[in-house]
Amino acid sequence: MSGKKKPTQRLSGKIAMKKNLRRLLSDNEVSDNKFD
Repeated sequence: MSGKKKPTQRLSGKIAMKKNLRRLLSDNEVSDNKFD
């Protein structure tokens, strides 16, 4: 929350969140295929 944080750190955090979302979506797809 401090203004001393580097903007690059926030950017990498956003990328990590996107990666986590991608992993969750792919996991859901795999589980869906298993149910098929």
